[in-house]
Amino acid sequence: MPQASYLKSITLAEVIVVALIMGALVIPEAQASEQNEGFRNRSPHKTNGNLNKIQSVGEICTTASTKLISDPNNKEALATIKHWLTSPRSGDRLDAAVAVQKAGPRAQQLTANLIRSLQDESASVRAEAAHALGTIGPSAKSALPALRTAATVEHPAEQGSGCCMVRRDNWIHSAAKDAIAKINAAGQ
Repeated sequence: MPQASYLKSITLAEVIVVALIMGALVIPEAQASEQNEGFRNRSPHKTNGNLNKIQSVGEICTTASTKLISDPNNKEALATIKHWLTSPRSGDRLDAAVAVQKAGPRAQQLTANLIRSLQDESASVRAEAAHALGTIGPSAKSALPALRTAATVEHPAEQGSGCCMVRRDNWIHSAAKDAIAKINAAGQ
């Protein structure tokens, strides 16, 4: 019985610390860096030099997307989304790809950037880039070869939410096939 009461007093945190020390538990580097990035949509950025107004990348990209709906040649909006599509943070790149979807066909000038995003290291970014290309429609026909590749290529497993590795290829394949269908259907 004394052994059972001793086990009840050990916390999960203590078990994790012991496992880390003994090398029995390893936090993959990719997961550790994602944890250090903070939550997606939570990274504050100053906008327009206004120190009192802080926006998330998602808000900045959504504002840019709204400007593209009004004026597809808005250089500031295009530059903003292009900038965030190449951010070192996957959450920022994801926010930019999602924002492009809101502009739909009015974001056709971002087609080349989205084609590059189809090869992003993040499965989420690849899938959202495919969705964005689908919302652009027939103007994104130049993306069809890259989408066909994205619809079939196998990617290495990625770190899941726990300590397991996850294959997300079906999700990306589905998004790419859906985009291909939208681009082809809209052009007919």
